[in-house]
Amino acid sequence: MQLAVVVPAYNSEQWIRETLGATVRSLEQAAASWSAALEELRWRVIVVDDASLDDTRTAALDLGRAAALEVVSLESNQGQLAATRHGVGLARKWGAQWVATLDDDVLVGPAFFETVVGDVKPGTVRYVRWSSSSSWRRAASAALRRAARPFTQVTSASAIRVFDADLFDPEDRSIDVNLQRASHACTSITAPITQHPASRSRFTATSLFAHFRAIVGSSRET
Repeated sequence: MQLAVVVPAYNSEQWIRETLGATVRSLEQAAASWSAALEELRWRVIVVDDASLDDTRTAALDLGRAAALEVVSLESNQGQLAATRHGVGLARKWGAQWVATLDDDVLVGPAFFETVVGDVKPGTVRYVRWSSSSSWRRAASAALRRAARPFTQVTSASAIRVFDADLFDPEDRSIDVNLQRASHACTSITAPITQHPASRSRFTATSLFAHFRAIVGSSRET
């Protein structure tokens, strides 16, 4: 099994090392215990620096020298969804069979990938919601899910997506609308992940509205 973890990053110099460190440790634990038909778990982390104004790229590369980690930079700021789509495209070129998209401020536990990826089924999508984050972010994410319900079952307000790479539609600006339409099953779960405290001021009404517009636009186009 080949798993790629895509991390869109913007102005995350203060916490990206911790996010990537926790991610790599969890992937290493999953690979060590992987036993699905004795198949090897091969993984890669792809960080997409969305034209950060700080030293996000250098901070990510500090870890990348010692791990299966690739860091790419966009020439101009395109937003989280566009950066994510770019990273998923790179993951598929690498040969990923499964893709996980991870917010740049997520801190996963050591057993996270072993638990969440261990029982995935072909043609499925799994969303992982915040188990610990700011009250504003939890309330805003819930509001977005309710507003987007006529268009899509689960929204990209979730902290992590895990999906069959064959389901990805590069033309879908929202990422989620066509993933869910193409999937055999779409589930949403809560897992023990936390949000880096230094990043909590970045989740704004503007970013929330951008996600909602992408969902509505993708729904109308397809």
